[in-house]
Amino acid sequence: MSQVTSFEIRYVRRRYRLPDERVEAFSAELWGDGTLGLELHAGGIDAYYELRSVPVWNGAEPGVELVAEEVITAEDWLAGWRAAAAPFPLGERFWVDPGEPSAAPVRDGRHLLRLPARRAFGTGSHASTRLAAEWLEEIPMVGLEALDVGAGSGILSFVCRRLGARRVVAVERDVPSVLLAGENRRLNAIAIDLVGGTEAALRAASFDVIVANLLTEHLAPALPLLARLLVAGGALVYSGALTVERRDVVARFDEHGLVPLGEKVEGEWSAWRLRSERGA
Repeated sequence: MSQVTSFEIRYVRRRYRLPDERVEAFSAELWGDGTLGLELHAGGIDAYYELRSVPVWNGAEPGVELVAEEVITAEDWLAGWRAAAAPFPLGERFWVDPGEPSAAPVRDGRHLLRLPARRAFGTGSHASTRLAAEWLEEIPMVGLEALDVGAGSGILSFVCRRLGARRVVAVERDVPSVLLAGENRRLNAIAIDLVGGTEAALRAASFDVIVANLLTEHLAPALPLLARLLVAGGALVYSGALTVERRDVVARFDEHGLVPLGEKVEGEWSAWRLRSERGA
């Protein structure tokens, strides 16, 4: 029996201090520089880079100060498992390869998503992820703006983009997951905006589609803001509730003007598609 081994993955974290009014514009510049992900905090931004891909900082940005730069490490315990991992279908249109190196042929015209399993939840093998992807496939996504809350490895963000979303913002509070999603974004050549933190960092943004793959204990405090971020008539896909929690979850939707259009169930897990009736 082979032994699963680990190795260290190294990143560079840069911490910038800047006024709030510069955050949006400077974030766009950091994405252009190839950052893996951003973490927004009071008074500034942390930007993460692959060790070999750190851009030169010239210090010429008005009002922006680089206050720290350091190498951080994350241990990869799944390297051995990935070598033997088998690809699998996701929904009707996707084929996921969690292995490394990739050896997955594209089948039946599906979109191939390469998602080497590392620390973050979200290779697509969990029922809640599968249910969310199935709902997303049913939404006419072309040209829409989407938000992925609790993005993990970025898989549902990639699904939205491959289905035609014009822009996808992925929010994840766990920094190692943000970095993994950044690597997956580059590996699949799929453009998404990654934000480390909570959806509260998005301030006045609005979205046509929101997908949230969260346990109910995490959905409850986030739901009021998600309802405000969703445009009137917009679609919310929520997955991550146990079927025994159905009554309580539906009651929370009603409190915020979110009308269930349908439910999918797999085993003990439930997922809903909802429409915002705000302003209707």
